[in-house]
Amino acid sequence: MPGAPVVRSEGGTRGTLGPSARIAGVALGSSLKTRFSKGEGATGASRSGGLRRTRLPIVLGPLAVVAIVLSPGCGSSDQAGARVKAPEPTPRASKAPPIPKLARVDLPKRPVGAGACAACHGNIRPADPSASRILRNEHTIWVTQDEHANAFQVLSSSRATAIATALSGGKLPARQDTRCLACHTVPGLDPTAGDEPAQAIRRDGVGCESCHGSANRWLGTHQQTAWRRLSPSEKEAFGMTPLKDLERRAEVCAGCHVGSPSAAGHPAREVGHDLIKAGHSRLNFAFVDYLARMPHHWREDTSGAFPARAWAIGQVVSAKSALELLHARARAATTEAKAGDVPWPERSEYDCFSCHLDPATHSWRDPPGAEDGTGGTPQWGTWYYPMVLALAQQVPDGKAKSFTSLFATLRTTMGEPIPPPDRVAEEADEAAQALNRWLRSFAREPFDLPKVRGLLDAVDSPAHKDAGRTWDMAAQRYLALKSLRPSLKALDPTWPDELVTSELDALSRRFESPEGPDRPRGFDPGSLFKER
Repeated sequence: MPGAPVVRSEGGTRGTLGPSARIAGVALGSSLKTRFSKGEGATGASRSGGLRRTRLPIVLGPLAVVAIVLSPGCGSSDQAGARVKAPEPTPRASKAPPIPKLARVDLPKRPVGAGACAACHGNIRPADPSASRILRNEHTIWVTQDEHANAFQVLSSSRATAIATALSGGKLPARQDTRCLACHTVPGLDPTAGDEPAQAIRRDGVGCESCHGSANRWLGTHQQTAWRRLSPSEKEAFGMTPLKDLERRAEVCAGCHVGSPSAAGHPAREVGHDLIKAGHSRLNFAFVDYLARMPHHWREDTSGAFPARAWAIGQVVSAKSALELLHARARAATTEAKAGDVPWPERSEYDCFSCHLDPATHSWRDPPGAEDGTGGTPQWGTWYYPMVLALAQQVPDGKAKSFTSLFATLRTTMGEPIPPPDRVAEEADEAAQALNRWLRSFAREPFDLPKVRGLLDAVDSPAHKDAGRTWDMAAQRYLALKSLRPSLKALDPTWPDELVTSELDALSRRFESPEGPDRPRGFDPGSLFKER
């Protein structure tokens, strides 16, 4: 069985299988070798701007498996030299193999490392679909193409060093800062653990178990034939996350890419204004876009309504995650603000360009109603919530209307110069629960042609256009149209997409800036909203 996982050393080099895989008892014949270099690697420059792996050809050796079977009485004096009669063949059972017992469910969850997965998922080429229901080269794709595998290594980059220096004066390196380790390694791994097995797993970066769940309770069990007979909820009892469920997959991604409070064995994960000020990117997460740009190590039909469904579910899940994070921040400010350790309000919750923009180009960012004296107030929640509100207005669902009402109350509170954290905590929790109730039904609705047309109507609604006078909203509109256009065309080949295509081209050109996307000098998003 081929496959040769590797581990990254503290110095950034790569070698043969280390403790991460030895923990699971995996022994492999040879190593997958790579090296690090600055700038452009074999697969392109790292988006993080830090160290980048240049991949060399993979050489995989066989996995030697020796099975020794001892018969009962072997070696006894009375049977020495005697011929042992072969046992009668056992008739094949007519019933299906038993379902694996959930005997290991009570064990505490812990990751075992990506190397343990390489034995079965480390092929060079994908398996024939007629012979295997899985690709069998999932680990290879991850380690050679996926930036998640480089997540821990970028903490040694010059940019990470600069961020760490700004945060702690250089006293705490990024690769030791629990705020960084919470997302740049397996979230289920204790970021404070310093033993060698933990360090080996940490060097895997964002490995298999970051998404699929800590594997110590299901690594062996899921290799059994009877595992296929288990329902997703039964598999989840072992600790495996049901990622075929698009809603659950979006929730896993949002845990790091939106942020989440400490819960279910995961540390708190968030990027606040302090990290952004130090040089970290703002977390503007768009599930459908991230999903499209990831190197797929799974089989999935992405035709038809899939882009529209992934966009809509991603919008609702991201908004729910943002509300849950706001609830946790407000609670912390309520209980710990006296110590001065918790910034409130958290400024990353607001539109960046409410403050960070050349005053000479400020006219477009005055929100509707600025004439009533609210024009000087930073706009809250401009990235994660407007599209969800537009969707809710197009859905004849009581759950959606309940969320809309509760969110309106929260938005008014967050519009105050210093929002009361205790009130925000209560209102954010109520809005998040209402959104979650709507999500449970919305995510399971069929996304047919009328449904997708309704999504486009929501994006084109007057309320959405009136609220679209921000950089964030213009970017969200672009992502929405980019997802809805292929789905509409696939469901209705006669649908005229020329106007949408033209608007996408115009949006793309207007987003280009010689100073980069964080410096929209002269940008006027209001001019981009055209009637069709």
